[in-house]
Amino acid sequence: MRKIIGCLVALAINVSIVSAADLKDLEGEYKVVSFSVGGKKLDFVTKSWQGVTIKGDMFTIKVDSGKNVIERSSTIKLDATKTPAQIDLANTDGPDKGRSKPGIYSYENGKLTIVNSETGRPADIKGTGKSDEVLVLEKKKQK
Repeated sequence: MRKIIGCLVALAINVSIVSAADLKDLEGEYKVVSFSVGGKKLDFVTKSWQGVTIKGDMFTIKVDSGKNVIERSSTIKLDATKTPAQIDLANTDGPDKGRSKPGIYSYENGKLTIVNSETGRPADIKGTGKSDEVLVLEKKKQK
């Protein structure tokens, strides 16, 4: 029994280390490239999103409401040991404060793709599942 508990603790520590390293890799400023819901692109949303910053375990988006720029933040929880890699975003402010969305993500060559849903974790990184799935494609800004 102690061996099993020891293995579980080691696994939990390893997942935390992997998540911290993955979060560090994701840190930076991003430009929103496209946004889709149920496979349908919503260009008006893409244009209103001024950018995204990931720092530590915080995901912050700037949105131009037409009257002013609003910032909304979420905490990020990653599990890159799963296939596809999992991400959970939990809103920390605004009207959706406390709401969490399970998702999946891919990060390659500075391109971050996040697919999440309010009804459960998506299975497909293309975001072609249920109509309530959200696909966000983001690309790091050049510094």
